[in-house]
Amino acid sequence: MTTITRLAGVLLLCGLAALAPTPARASLYDPHVPTMYDPAFRTWFEGWYVRITTAQPEGEGGDDGTGPALPSSLGLIVGTMPRGRLGWNISLASLLVQQGSRALQTFESTGVQLSVTGAGGQTVVRDPEPHTPPDFSVVADDGTALLHMRGEQCALHVTLGGLTMDARCTGPPLRWGPNDESPEGGISGLPTQLVGLHWFVYSLGTPVAWSLRNDSSGETVTGAGLAHFEKNWGGTFPPGWAWAQGLDLAPGRDPARPRAAVALAGGQLPTPVLPGRLVPDAWLLGVRSPGGREWDFRPQDPTSFTAEADPCNATLRLTAHSPWTGQTAVVTARAPAGLFGHVTCPMAEGFEPGTAVEAYRASLTVELYEGTPGWWRGDRELVEVVEIEGAALEFGGDRMCGAGMARARGSAVGGKEAEETDASWHTATL
Repeated sequence: MTTITRLAGVLLLCGLAALAPTPARASLYDPHVPTMYDPAFRTWFEGWYVRITTAQPEGEGGDDGTGPALPSSLGLIVGTMPRGRLGWNISLASLLVQQGSRALQTFESTGVQLSVTGAGGQTVVRDPEPHTPPDFSVVADDGTALLHMRGEQCALHVTLGGLTMDARCTGPPLRWGPNDESPEGGISGLPTQLVGLHWFVYSLGTPVAWSLRNDSSGETVTGAGLAHFEKNWGGTFPPGWAWAQGLDLAPGRDPARPRAAVALAGGQLPTPVLPGRLVPDAWLLGVRSPGGREWDFRPQDPTSFTAEADPCNATLRLTAHSPWTGQTAVVTARAPAGLFGHVTCPMAEGFEPGTAVEAYRASLTVELYEGTPGWWRGDRELVEVVEIEGAALEFGGDRMCGAGMARARGSAVGGKEAEETDASWHTATL
């Protein structure tokens, strides 16, 4: 992509940010009113994602029969596309389970009927208002999925693939910023008809208590952990993207607060304002370090991004440089190639199976540099290195290894549940 194209993209985002109203606070996690996006497809979606990093010590139990392989991470996804074209894929409920050294297990249903309501169980008739805490529910009519948020309280439930996961919040959220900022900054207040897609992180780490039950045997394991809460809403996911998220629980420290947290996302912004060939990749990055650094990078700040993705080798390297502050972050994410599971994502005609692959056993290395402000990085000093294990790494759309080939494997069609070939679950005998 040429420098002129990159500059055009930055100027577009800067201009859009200037037009945006003051962004809402944490209420952006609440449901939005569905809007007309593409007259041809009438697509608009909203989806919530929760990932729990458990306080499970690495290596406890195992796959060799010497003990239970307790989950090191659990995920819940619920989403709806109320104006989707097809009947069987206008909603989604997913359970993601990482245990031991196995590949990520994903259990999904695109046939579940979801009801989304606002405060007091009322129909959502207007977008979230500023300065209000989240207050909403997403409930499956058959009881298989639930996401309920009210202030700092939350309840999660999903039953898929013969497993039942429940969780509840036990402490306050760790917000993206002191004023509940979005990773997007001012652009978060713009309508989806302009930017195409929004990403909001409600919490980088909320203390939770969780349980996971094998429904056939009745065996149940419980524990504590920290939950990452985020959501997307808009017309569709980009043609291709990458995403990563991780927490450092720091064994021996208070599990109620992460020692470090990292979240990033990027891809070609699906904006209808410009033709696709003129839209550069847009990246967002937030780093919370053990040394107390809270660095955010957004295109419109401005920030220079350089991304090198190698999905076939399960690696991503993202460099973000702010000419205003002189701060530079270099993130390297990698995961064992055989530990990815397929994930269903919102695309142009509904929630499309196999449109992304995700791993929960990735490692993140973040190098933080300080230097002289300016576009040229010049001399800079390495001031901190952040290491996170057990992170999440996702490649989607045309950024997957083999691109569309993966879409034909391992996921649900026709509204049926998708289960991984090896869906057995080793639990502790309680």
